[in-house]
Amino acid sequence: MSTQWYCRIMGEEWGPMSALELFAVARRGRLTRDDVVREGRHGDWVRAETVGGLFDGSYTAAASRRITFPPPNGRLSPRPALRTIGAARERYWVRHEAEIAGPFSDRRIRRLAAMGKLKPEFLVSRDRREWHPVADFVNQMLASR
Repeated sequence: MSTQWYCRIMGEEWGPMSALELFAVARRGRLTRDDVVREGRHGDWVRAETVGGLFDGSYTAAASRRITFPPPNGRLSPRPALRTIGAARERYWVRHEAEIAGPFSDRRIRRLAAMGKLKPEFLVSRDRREWHPVADFVNQMLASR
């Protein structure tokens, strides 16, 4: 039987899923490098970016077989930046209790709000220092359109 994967996105646990399904969730942008995943029902939760092959391959069955759990020593090789500072757009983070998800674009925040995924107790930030209630933040975004 193939390995089953689980992920936790904005406080919701997803799974079990195959490596290919996990890869698809990452490719669609629902799973970010800052979210956590685990291999198997009783595995340790780790940041998704530490799972080899999850964010640096193409959407194929062969790529899903390259998804590997982090090395036991926990050491990771540094990754180059995905884009230059000049190309960076405004990004937002969502916090629920101790968990932080993001970054998300303003468009994605509006879509999450429209889908009812942003609960009233969630907080939103542009810089991960100042946090605002999601309702205030979304209303401000809609008023500025």
